[in-house]
Amino acid sequence: MLLIASFNNLTAQPPEVLQKSAMAKLEWLTGTWQGTAITLMGPGRSDTISMREVLTYNLDSTIITVEGKGFHVVNGKDLSGIYHQAFAVLSYDNSGQFQWKAWRMPGGIYTEYSPEIGEKNFDWSMKTPRGTMRYHIELTPQHQWHETGEFSPDGTSWFPFFDMILSRKD
Repeated sequence: MLLIASFNNLTAQPPEVLQKSAMAKLEWLTGTWQGTAITLMGPGRSDTISMREVLTYNLDSTIITVEGKGFHVVNGKDLSGIYHQAFAVLSYDNSGQFQWKAWRMPGGIYTEYSPEIGEKNFDWSMKTPRGTMRYHIELTPQHQWHETGEFSPDGTSWFPFFDMILSRKD
């Protein structure tokens, strides 16, 4: 009996092996991306944002950190000052779920979420004081990051407010 217990302990994989395997599914998303986003700020009002997203494996490829910055664009030029800044950590826990922890400025918004991860797509959401924002990221056939966002004040009616196309820069 002791021999069987010892064998089971030797064959059990450490948690980081499972984590690395799960995180490898997101390799398509890692790297440096740049492009443009359009935000709809209400009827007839939109903003154009020059975006840069950097996604990096960390902790021996068991997590991915995400750093995003956006700059307001007027007449094709980036204005000084950051329009949007975000930081997130994506991980895979021992219960077998991906975890998304994200911080965003302006607004000081923090969210924790279990995202849905597909072969070349990623869905997540965040609660705000005014409602819920949900996002869908996919790798297009042209190998671009296409992200859309919708807002709901009540969880029933959804309104598009964000559309972003990024190209890999590394």
